[in-house]
Amino acid sequence: MNQRRLTSSRVRLCLILPLLSLLAVPAARAADFPPVSDEERSLTAVPGEPNAPSVVLFKKGEFLMSGYGPQSGNQASYLRVQVRRKILTEEGKSGGEVTISHSDFERLHGFEGRTVLPDGRVIPVPADARFVRKTSRSNRTFATAVAFPAVQVGAILDYQYELRFDSIYFLEPWYFSEDVPVRYAEIVFKVPLQIKAQAWSRAPMRVQIQKEAAEKSSQGYSMKAWARDVPSVPDDPYGPPFTDLAAQMLLLPSSYTDEFQREALLGTGPRSPRSSAATTTRSAGTTPGWRRRRRRSPAPARRGSRARPSTGSSATRSRPAPTSG
Repeated sequence: MNQRRLTSSRVRLCLILPLLSLLAVPAARAADFPPVSDEERSLTAVPGEPNAPSVVLFKKGEFLMSGYGPQSGNQASYLRVQVRRKILTEEGKSGGEVTISHSDFERLHGFEGRTVLPDGRVIPVPADARFVRKTSRSNRTFATAVAFPAVQVGAILDYQYELRFDSIYFLEPWYFSEDVPVRYAEIVFKVPLQIKAQAWSRAPMRVQIQKEAAEKSSQGYSMKAWARDVPSVPDDPYGPPFTDLAAQMLLLPSSYTDEFQREALLGTGPRSPRSSAATTTRSAGTTPGWRRRRRRSPAPARRGSRARPSTGSSATRSRPAPTSG
């Protein structure tokens, strides 16, 4: 009898453990995002822009250039992006769909997202909420659209992903600005010791970009820049383009040095395909990193229209020459 009970208990345990592991998966993914603060939960309007439909609470980028630290010997560079956005009005609910443009050159990896409801419940973005479509057969570019679940006023949308590309060049600026207010934005560039890089930044609309002195280690050196309380850049088809008004920062490798030679790199880098990766929302094309210059249209675009993959290629053509920063 005791042997039967022991066998029965083992069977029940074997059945329960896999179920517990499945239930733990969403919690593990949720733990990858910073906890939501009381201030973020209670925010209902943005000072100075009380009619903003949504707000980017933070967006962070980390660029690991090929050859930095653990990347030594690896030909791929990485850009890791993490964004937190809050829906403030009914109009802002259109921001519940995010589109990430990528290509064979800039490959999308590891997208994770969740919706945090006002009552504290966390709903992960399911795998079937992602749709991939080809945007250019000749350039081999794609757009991955992600629809967040249970989007409502007061909800917080978290997402993160990684882009990998086989180049040391980061040819597009990192934009601190969005078409909605941004509470905090930062970019960290991590560069191997053999590479000397030049930084250039521009901050219209009285935005103050703070820069941290480069920290050097055996792995390489890192440069950090951030901005707080960045005002929205209006999505006006008749006004100046986004790239002229947005606070931004650009990093370009200028030279490579090893024990045998020193080689100048500025002006020799490969150009990325026309549809560099970016992230947009359905309503207004906000990006977590970079976006292309808007084309002027004969009539204003209606809010809530289909997602417009944004790239940034024209920004490369029109930007001023980088200077040491």
